[in-house]
Amino acid sequence: MVGLRPFHSGDDLHSRRPPCEAVQAAGGSLIFVRSPSSRRTSGGYLQGTVPREVRRTAGRGSAKRPHRYRRMAGPPLRDGADALRATWLEVGTAGPGGGMTHRNAFVTDLDVTHANVAEIAACGRARWRIGNG
Repeated sequence: MVGLRPFHSGDDLHSRRPPCEAVQAAGGSLIFVRSPSSRRTSGGYLQGTVPREVRRTAGRGSAKRPHRYRRMAGPPLRDGADALRATWLEVGTAGPGGGMTHRNAFVTDLDVTHANVAEIAACGRARWRIGNG
């Protein structure tokens, strides 16, 4: 029998230590939105660093757009020595003119690699489609 490890998605309110620890204690993984206003600590940690970046084209037909994925393992979710660390992931979508038209950031405890970054970002964005669709 194969054991499944579900992942939980949620908005920015979930990307705090208590909800993250509750998901992990239940044996799950997480992909939570991380908005710029709540990224003070994570954002400060990212300042002056160069996150790993992957560029891909995604979509079909006239909806094909360049996507930029950036990721960094280990930024803390808040200040303090006991802060929970997660992987920060950002996806940006360029419009027909080349400028960024959409940007989303997430935190996750999944192992984000060059090969799976687009899939994990798609899972994070799927939560918005479910909640607002």
